[in-house]
Amino acid sequence: MPEARHVNLDDPEAVKGCIVSQARWSNAYKQGVACAYHSYVKVNGLQWNLPHFRIEDKLPRIPTEENAGIKRYTKKQRDPNYTALN
Repeated sequence: MPEARHVNLDDPEAVKGCIVSQARWSNAYKQGVACAYHSYVKVNGLQWNLPHFRIEDKLPRIPTEENAGIKRYTKKQRDPNYTALN
């Protein structure tokens, strides 16, 4: 992303080109950056057309047992009368 650090913020077309060219960014992230820059444009009296990005719905990530912190207990530990002293 080195080119993003060298874009003149007062040149909206250059900023738009920089945002669009970021291949590693998701479209939702690009939309957020464009909205933030839109605020900058309004405050500084510049003109630009806010680009819109198609944001695709993603399936939720379902954690595995290891990631969710689920512990497997032995039959003895599942016994309601079990104590650590047994």
